[in-house]
Amino acid sequence: MTEIFYRLGSVGEKSLFKDMKKYYDGIIIGAHLLSLYSSSIPVFIQELEKPFLIDPMTYVFGRSFDLLTKNDELKKSFKKLIERFEKPISNILKNREFVPSDFLKNGQWNEKLLEKFIKNVLNLQKNIMISSPAQQSILEYMEILGEAKKPLKPKYLIAPYFYFSSTTDPWYLITQEFSKRTEKFKKNEKIYSVICFSKNILLDNKEIKKVIEDYSNIQIDGYLLWISDLDETKDDQKFLEGLVQFVRTLAEKSKKPIYSLYGGYFSLLLSKYGLKGYSRGICYGEAKNVDTPTLGGRTTKRYYFPPIHAKLSERKARTLYQSNPHLLCQCEICKKILNKLRKNKQKTIIEEFFNKLNIEQAKKHFIATHAKEIETITKLSKKEIIKTLKKDIETCEKIQLKEQLGIDHTYLTRWKEILEKY
Repeated sequence: MTEIFYRLGSVGEKSLFKDMKKYYDGIIIGAHLLSLYSSSIPVFIQELEKPFLIDPMTYVFGRSFDLLTKNDELKKSFKKLIERFEKPISNILKNREFVPSDFLKNGQWNEKLLEKFIKNVLNLQKNIMISSPAQQSILEYMEILGEAKKPLKPKYLIAPYFYFSSTTDPWYLITQEFSKRTEKFKKNEKIYSVICFSKNILLDNKEIKKVIEDYSNIQIDGYLLWISDLDETKDDQKFLEGLVQFVRTLAEKSKKPIYSLYGGYFSLLLSKYGLKGYSRGICYGEAKNVDTPTLGGRTTKRYYFPPIHAKLSERKARTLYQSNPHLLCQCEICKKILNKLRKNKQKTIIEEFFNKLNIEQAKKHFIATHAKEIETITKLSKKEIIKTLKKDIETCEKIQLKEQLGIDHTYLTRWKEILEKY
């Protein structure tokens, strides 16, 4: 089964994770968010009893600090994260972002800074959950009761990483060096490398080959891919074909698990080429540019429409289902709302349904529906998936989705053609 790890976008989403825990495999938390809520999040994870990962978010320290400020002040979450680093790292980051020459200058490694940064990033992931007073109190209380509780530990650790635009970008060598040197600090943990790069690399076979060759030779336990700004529904087919080739070749060559840090339905289809799983926000965050400011979970109410494997604004969802009430979802969340409505005319029921549907229920609908998609795709062959995509395309054409509502679904055809080609 393809694994799905949802990203905690804000502490306000905690109830969603608790209520819908049977529908996903784990949770991923940004180190900045965990640093800000170092008391409450560990208790939440303890209660959740699901595998979790901590994204060290190190890439942000190699981008413009303008992305981390609000009203000319460093955001509190990143300020808290920086405070967790030792000197001289904390001294640098209190004043400016990293530049490549901090780690690599004139072909020489800054050994002291390099290794201290790696050690700090790994230790932060290992210790931040168990160092909070609240977590210590829980462990002590359980020990008094004679019920030993294991300290919270991530499923695996993530090596420090930065974004690179090409294999000649100095951050490319630096990020690889981080991954290579994690072996020195490794005990019983598994450590994964993040390969975070420009989507333009996917258009260059030589670049793809080099990245795969170099990362396959690193002693690491697995990979997390982040193709900056790649949008599965909007980008040209050649980008997605490059992604298929990248995933398939890396899986064959390395024989190691590969996950995607940001992905949607197309990432689910990539499970047929070696992708073991992916993460995303709850009904948002399928794609991300490294230079997009880090925000919390979105609060706009949107409704996930399975035939296009994407969400609709509430206005468009209301219009769509008024004309096509037979397409309304039958997941447990939507059924529960529908069962409470009066048995009026279908159009009135649709109106009442969306009046009753709140933001949290819309997100729960997405989680439940996407879990069903994952279960279905896992069982199907590529030929069978092509047939389901054809049915989705036919549904969209039959209800004149583009003509009536201006909703694009041409990417379904691109996905189908890629599956037919590879």
